[in-house]
Amino acid sequence: MAQALPPYCPRCGTETNPRQRFCANCGLPIILSNSEQQRFPSQPQQPSSPGFQGQYPAQSSAPRSTQNEDLLMGSAPPLSSSSQRRRVGPIGVVLLVMAVLLILGVAGYFVLPLLGIGKATQAAITTSDLQTTVNYAGMDITLVNAQQAANFIDDPQTHSDGMLRLHVQATNKNKKAAVLIYPTIAHLLLPGGNELAPVYASDYTAVAPGETRSNTVDFVVPAATKVNQLTLLLGSAAEARLNIPLQPHADMGKYAAKTSDVNKKTSYLSLDYLVTQVTTQMSLDGQQAPKGMRYLSVNLKIGNPLMQPVIAGSPFDYLRVKSGDTSIAPVQATIPLNFASQVKDQAGSAVFLIPQDVTTVTLVLGSKNTDGFDPGTVNIAL
Repeated sequence: MAQALPPYCPRCGTETNPRQRFCANCGLPIILSNSEQQRFPSQPQQPSSPGFQGQYPAQSSAPRSTQNEDLLMGSAPPLSSSSQRRRVGPIGVVLLVMAVLLILGVAGYFVLPLLGIGKATQAAITTSDLQTTVNYAGMDITLVNAQQAANFIDDPQTHSDGMLRLHVQATNKNKKAAVLIYPTIAHLLLPGGNELAPVYASDYTAVAPGETRSNTVDFVVPAATKVNQLTLLLGSAAEARLNIPLQPHADMGKYAAKTSDVNKKTSYLSLDYLVTQVTTQMSLDGQQAPKGMRYLSVNLKIGNPLMQPVIAGSPFDYLRVKSGDTSIAPVQATIPLNFASQVKDQAGSAVFLIPQDVTTVTLVLGSKNTDGFDPGTVNIAL
């Protein structure tokens, strides 16, 4: 059976309308259950005071707060189910927890570092001055210094139990730009013979011709290891590596380009060949020599005493250097193919790859084919 709305508030007698849910005067819920309607008649009772002549019954003499307390204590009818607060469902609980966690996470990220909580601190750094320069692949590489610390907080790959950082400067002496890939070309040799690749390098930008660029290269090295016990191996496993002791002003003379005067003559195809100079070096045109090898450059001056031109052909066919029983063809040559009549001191050069431990070679000019000319030879000390 539908609930009937009392025309007057059962408590204070204030007139109601069908859309009201609470009394406009005392706040009493006025949509009541059948049992509550029986407690309160649809018409207000007349006051016992004979002097009251108004249309509505007199309000209770108790203060409003007392009436509200009666309502809260249960003497008044209970609130209807539609007025009660809705319970939060499982999805709402999950969303609430996620919101709380998000707020706590954001607060922890920004607030805790300000309080010094959870923020890594830089350990003490010890610096060893090196100032050692060596040429690698046509670039002057200077080890400025080495630093040791338990960690480097600006290194995204840092460890906390020992790091070593090399400050490196590279000056490009070549005619084209070059990129130094340190994880490939730089390794640390430990006292026990183990090699360590770097875990981080700060810059992989190409170095333009004539440009100098600085970089830092980090290795994970036990904190107890002394810097002067370490050696930097510069060069890939397939290249002629340079062993650089991490000591102040280390002597790198054995890797420097070396030029020697020869000034020895020989003859071939009726042409006069003068070997003026030879140069040995570990790199050529930005290319590091292969493992165990180095480059030998031979400079010549060639003259034709004949009254007619001479066609000598390609130097790759008739020019060799011999080391023991090994005959080595040139990898580069700028010697002319033909020579005009009575020309003098025409310059030319040839480059050979020879073993690093070779100390003497013989330059041989002579074709493998029988051409009727005796070969010319020049012995060269390196």
